[in-house]
Amino acid sequence: MIMACDVVLLMSEEGIHMPTTTSQYSGLPNKLVRAANGVDYAYRDTSPEASGVPLVLFQHFRGNLDSWDPALIDALAQNRRVVTFDNAGVGGSTGTTPDTIEQMARDAIAFIAAMELGQVDLLGFSIGSFVAQQIALTAEPVKTTLEATFTEFLGQILLHVKEWK
Repeated sequence: MIMACDVVLLMSEEGIHMPTTTSQYSGLPNKLVRAANGVDYAYRDTSPEASGVPLVLFQHFRGNLDSWDPALIDALAQNRRVVTFDNAGVGGSTGTTPDTIEQMARDAIAFIAAMELGQVDLLGFSIGSFVAQQIALTAEPVKTTLEATFTEFLGQILLHVKEWK
């Protein structure tokens, strides 16, 4: 699959509304999906039936599904589908832990393809932001359409990735 992307900062003047009730994310079951690379990826999906572009999150170094703040995930999931996952060799996922950002990105692309998500938005935290950027750089057409629009803000970026036709 070839993808193109636009970069958008995940910030607003109002900030993010953090719910004070019991977390939906904390109660989600961990699921597994097998990718073409042979890795079984552990993931949580806030609303698989939701329409619109899903948001895929990328964790910090050594972070796993339980490292995300449930209040943040619940806030992000108020109006859209949010998917978190453990990359290869991390947490509940099988495989070998990658030792480069490039391999982390290839593994993440394999997960996204296995989930058959098509068009996605990407949100990376810390090292996850580098993985998200690498995903955008991996597809050949993206290299000519990115221009100088990449921005990193406190290690968090939101990438809007769509299938390139």
